[in-house]
Amino acid sequence: MKKLLLLLIFITSCYKEPVPEPFSFYYLTNSCLSVDFHDDTIILIGDESEYKQYCLCENSEKIDFSKYYLLGYKTTGQCTLNNIKDIYDDKELKRYIYNITVVDTGLCKSMVIDMNWVVITRFPENTYSIQVIINK
Repeated sequence: MKKLLLLLIFITSCYKEPVPEPFSFYYLTNSCLSVDFHDDTIILIGDESEYKQYCLCENSEKIDFSKYYLLGYKTTGQCTLNNIKDIYDDKELKRYIYNITVVDTGLCKSMVIDMNWVVITRFPENTYSIQVIINK
């Protein structure tokens, strides 16, 4: 009986909750991705087939969709966009917050578009939300 109790204690003490992936991100600067022309739409790409719909060339950057999502949000300007971007994990409210400060420079009047692509840590479906904050 003592051996069974010790074995049971040993087995239960070895169990650990799965540890979620730590939050990480990197900006995607690949010009081979198309632009989404819808305003105020968060683009969240979660698999290779969906990613290929946005790719305009064969040598697009590889993303491991088992670990990451590709997030995009369109901003526009009149000449040159040098956006300042920051993204962080609000663990308490279970959301990623993507801050984009639009820096439109130059005097020309042509329209430019930036999709602000960022690769973010994948999260289980229906557990997190994404908030985009645009500062002009």
